[in-house]
Amino acid sequence: MEKEIRLFILFVSLAFLAFFLILPLSQKVQNIKIEVQALKEEAESLDQHLQKMKATYEEITKNETFSLIKTAIPEKPDFSDLASFIYQKATQQGLLSSGVSFSGQSSGPTGSGAKRLQISFSLTGNYQSFKNFLKELELSQRHFKVKKLNLSPKKENLEAQMTVEVLHY
Repeated sequence: MEKEIRLFILFVSLAFLAFFLILPLSQKVQNIKIEVQALKEEAESLDQHLQKMKATYEEITKNETFSLIKTAIPEKPDFSDLASFIYQKATQQGLLSSGVSFSGQSSGPTGSGAKRLQISFSLTGNYQSFKNFLKELELSQRHFKVKKLNLSPKKENLEAQMTVEVLHY
């Protein structure tokens, strides 16, 4: 009889253990499985979205317009390229350039992520050369915005103090 009571107590204890410990654990495991499945579905959805974005990016980069945009608003400020461009265009138009300096790396248009960079420089030459130089800036692939232009006569020529602004990311 004592053996039967022990077996009964053991059976009740196991039932109690199963009901109060194992059953809640199995419910937690089931909830975790549901969460894992939801996360897998979300990951698959994000992966599909990423694949679409990659395909769109590849399609855009094949387009000629994209390379023009990258030229107009490059990722880096490229100081030497800008100084070289100004010097080259000024020389082509018969102008003497001097005193190229860079300043003011500030944020660009709101929400664009672009940064502004101002370039100040001096040019000396005749009126027609200045006019042609400004036309070169206007027609260049890089977007130049003339912020300040001061012309003053200097002997037979004009001297210009210019400040232009360019954007980069």
